[in-house]
Amino acid sequence: MSLINQMLQDLDQRQAGEVQRALPNEVRSLPPSRRSSILPWVIAGGSIALTTAAVYFYLPLATQSGAAPVAAAVVSPPGIPTDEPPAAPAAGGSVPIEAPVPVPAAAEPMPLRLSDVLSMPQPRQSSVPQENRSAPLAKESPAVAPVPVTVPQAVPAKAASGVAASVASKGETRDGPVHIEKTPLQATPQERAESEYRRGAALLAQGQLKSGMDALRSCLKVDGTHAAARQLLLKALLEQRSYDEARELLAEAVQLQPGRYQWAMTLARLQIEKGDAAGAWQSLQASMGAGANNADYQGLAGNVLQRLGNGKDAAEHYRAALRLSPNDGRWWIGLGLALESQGNGAEARTAFQTARASGSLTPEMAAFVEQRLR
Repeated sequence: MSLINQMLQDLDQRQAGEVQRALPNEVRSLPPSRRSSILPWVIAGGSIALTTAAVYFYLPLATQSGAAPVAAAVVSPPGIPTDEPPAAPAAGGSVPIEAPVPVPAAAEPMPLRLSDVLSMPQPRQSSVPQENRSAPLAKESPAVAPVPVTVPQAVPAKAASGVAASVASKGETRDGPVHIEKTPLQATPQERAESEYRRGAALLAQGQLKSGMDALRSCLKVDGTHAAARQLLLKALLEQRSYDEARELLAEAVQLQPGRYQWAMTLARLQIEKGDAAGAWQSLQASMGAGANNADYQGLAGNVLQRLGNGKDAAEHYRAALRLSPNDGRWWIGLGLALESQGNGAEARTAFQTARASGSLTPEMAAFVEQRLR
């Protein structure tokens, strides 16, 4: 507004200059009278009122939208050049609002000459677009820490294909019902045999002999190599004097497990009692490799061969037994009998004497040796 006022005064001054040039040199025009004008005051008051109203209405909106109140920028009065470049617009595209220039209360507008006005540098034009001049100045809001966003991890292609294949193989669909099939675990033969053995042992302990023996037989049908069940059933059969079934049970054991030479020895004794020496020798031969280092096994083999009339081989098995157990009088007696059958009386007498000196003979055996030494 003051720039307009200055231009008006300059026009008045130019008109006065032209009139002065038109007058003779002796005539001078009177200086313009100082007149008071209330126009600047009205303009200043209106500007203040508009600024106050704008701040009044803008402040609540800026508070709600999160923007800080606009800070009035201090600008130079119009017509006075400034060396500072115009402020760049803020990030939101807003520019500072020019505050109204206060008019001094005691100062009156001074008339300016046209030459002074023309010599004044023109104010710099802001590069800010016109439509952004009225936009409020947005104070830079404090930086807000970014909220972490959890992105679901993608399922690997191999895992997804595996899941899809398993679902497809089971015939399951996402829309259809899911059927869960329970397949009972099948017990292995060893587990079933062990269960029958424990049941049979418990029944025998309770005195239920028949039910217990049946459970043990069932165990051996499932697993013929169950040694504990066979041994317990053999004991029950011998106590019941079921020798035929006991021999069958032992013969099966010798065929299935020839390494258990004790069963071969038991079977051979049962066969000897029955009078089957040939069967006893056949049973011993099946486990000869396992029982070769057992003195009782070698002595029993010599006894079986002696019964079969093979004194020479019998003497060899007796000597093998004595090498393993040299103080056992039974094998010295057996060696003496085998030597007598071959016609070696002197060696047989020495064997009988050694048996008597061993001190391991029963009264019946000692009486038998004394009879041979006479």
